[in-house]
Amino acid sequence: MLRDKLPSCFIAATAFVFVLLLSAPSAHGREKKVREPVPFRYEVRAGWGGYPVTDFLNSEISAMSPYPSLEDLYADYNGNVYMTGIISTEFAFHFRKWFSLSLGLSANGIYSKRYSADTGLKTGTDRGAIVTFMPQVRFSYLNREYVKLYSSLGVGFSYGTFQGVSQGTIGGQVVFIGVTAGKKVFGFFEIGSGTMYLGCMAGVGYRF
Repeated sequence: MLRDKLPSCFIAATAFVFVLLLSAPSAHGREKKVREPVPFRYEVRAGWGGYPVTDFLNSEISAMSPYPSLEDLYADYNGNVYMTGIISTEFAFHFRKWFSLSLGLSANGIYSKRYSADTGLKTGTDRGAIVTFMPQVRFSYLNREYVKLYSSLGVGFSYGTFQGVSQGTIGGQVVFIGVTAGKKVFGFFEIGSGTMYLGCMAGVGYRF
């Protein structure tokens, strides 16, 4: 009776090995799929957002100064200061689906009318800008085909000129949360703070 059972056991074992051999390619395919490179290696963006936090602080401090000098009292003064908000371009390298390096260049225009302290008449116009180069590391914690959520951290350099004064400084930028919607062509919206912008930024981009 044991001999009769041996062929059936042999057939069952052979069938089991055969099933394993058939399933091996599909398992290899799944493993290969996991190791596939990121869909897009590069990305370009253009956006518009808030003004740099340094401009905000300087404007507040200047407006709140309680002890103007005699020279300041009789010198020309500026009216309201207007800013364009940050206009930014970026080029990003995607190393992983969750990690990328972005190189950004942005500019914020500044504009103000100048008036005479004696007559109150307009005597001229002051124009300036602050330009920032900001490399950022970006971490995506939600990666879907058409939607991504991310945060980023950057350290860069800013150079500004306004009212005859020029100054350069090392700066930083933090994006607390950002979202992109789209695949190759996409829109983005992010909230952050730093020397590049304060508040939020929105724009469009292209992956390739």
